[in-house]
Amino acid sequence: MVTKEELADRLLRKFGTNEPIFTKEVIRSWKEYSRPRVFQLLKELLKDGVIARSEYGVYYFPTIMLTGKRSVLSGWKITNKKFIHHGEAIFGYYSGLTLLNGLHLTTQMPFDIELVTSKTSASVRRVKVSTSFVTVHRSRVPITKKNVYALMLLETFTEMRRPLNKKEAGYIREFVELKQIREEVVLRYAKHFPAHALENILRIGEKNVFA
Repeated sequence: MVTKEELADRLLRKFGTNEPIFTKEVIRSWKEYSRPRVFQLLKELLKDGVIARSEYGVYYFPTIMLTGKRSVLSGWKITNKKFIHHGEAIFGYYSGLTLLNGLHLTTQMPFDIELVTSKTSASVRRVKVSTSFVTVHRSRVPITKKNVYALMLLETFTEMRRPLNKKEAGYIREFVELKQIREEVVLRYAKHFPAHALENILRIGEKNVFA
């Protein structure tokens, strides 16, 4: 019979401290035991303070801070693992003002985080992650390591409804060079985005962004 100590040891070795652990991952770690038994052990580990629960279905191993309090799991870590990437797999990216701000195309800070992901069946939904809300959009095409940066660029062209100035074009050029985005890949996926996105691509092409 598996003990709570064995479960904690296996999960700690696999995930480490201050990293989100989803219920389904715990179940997969102990396929040889029933769900009720695993949930019973999780409940005991929570009671003992060995693990903590950030939100429903999300656990982690906390550390003790200098203040003597237990660490709090970052909502960004939960969001990233659920919707953006996990391990070597990439299946999402941040959009909206978060994307534009990251590319230095706006100084506005988002009130709510927006993202695009392949990990949702709904076209758009608003979910609570930790103490914040995230607006989740279903991706127009499956997101992979090979196309994610081209899709982010197209998302940027979709959001920007005006021509880029010289400074902004420079920021885009830096992003294109850093991520090695090829123009033919962007054009391949352009048909899945609004028409004005392609118009912006053609305009920015005139500035030799892909040269």
